[in-house]
Amino acid sequence: MTSFISIRPSAAFAAIACVASAALSSAASAATNWNGNYGYERTYTDKSGARAGEIYSIALGAKGACRITMTGPNSHEDIICRTTKTDKVVTLNFRRYADAKAAAANKARPYKKDQRLLTLEKGVNDRPEAIRTIWHNLRTLDGTKPASGERFKRQK
Repeated sequence: MTSFISIRPSAAFAAIACVASAALSSAASAATNWNGNYGYERTYTDKSGARAGEIYSIALGAKGACRITMTGPNSHEDIICRTTKTDKVVTLNFRRYADAKAAAANKARPYKKDQRLLTLEKGVNDRPEAIRTIWHNLRTLDGTKPASGERFKRQK
C-alpha cells in the first residue's frame, strides 16, 4: 500500500519563500558591510626627484554605487563607478567621470564603461580587518600601476 502526504500549495510556497528570503537577506547583509569610505595615501619620488603625494578615496554606497577620488599635487580625477559585492570581495567598475569636461582638460585616462578598475578583498593574512587591493586597470595620477597589497583602509 502506498501512502501519500498531502501538502497544501500555499504552505509549501510559504516555506520556500521563507528559506529564499533568509538566504537573500544573509547575502545582502554580507554585501552591504562594504558600505563606507576607504582611503589610501601614496608617496613617491617624481621625475624631478622631489617627493610627491597622492590621496585616494573610495566611497561605497548602497545598490552598487561608488566613487573614486584621486587628488595629487597637480591633478585630480573623480570617477563614478559601480560595484559587485560579496561578503569578502568588492570589485569597482568604471561608469563615467564625475565631470567629463574636467577629465578631458586634465587628460584623464580613457577608461571604458564597465572596465574593472580595482578589487578589494577582506580578511587577508589571517586578519579579518585587513583589505588587499588588486589593481586592475586603474592607474595612479602619475600613470603607474601599484603592486597589489594592503593599500586601502576603511575610514572611521
